[in-house]
Amino acid sequence: MKILLADDNPQLLSVTQKMIEHLRRDTIILVANNGVEALAHIETHPDITHIITDYEMPGADGLQVVQAAKKRVPTAHIILTTSAQGNIHLQALEAGAHRFFPKGQSMLPLLMEILRVK
Repeated sequence: MKILLADDNPQLLSVTQKMIEHLRRDTIILVANNGVEALAHIETHPDITHIITDYEMPGADGLQVVQAAKKRVPTAHIILTTSAQGNIHLQALEAGAHRFFPKGQSMLPLLMEILRVK
């Protein structure tokens, strides 16, 4: 399993990475601190199996990351997270994300989603 984590919040990124590493020691985790880094990982790692991306990031937003992923790694399971209001969740699903998780809620559903999909 190879997971791309993309978020411009370093604390959230670190906590998510550590939780996944603790639960799945066999997982390779790629980290992107902004949308541009996420797009670069998608281009150079066609074997990514899961993508967890924030919506609001500098350089490229989460919808751009989802759209690029659907073209380059179409089998990857994509989850978009955000604290933004509005219909972002609908846009994410229309762009090709498999799931949408609002930030500020328990990370447990997010981690269960990652562990469920192999």
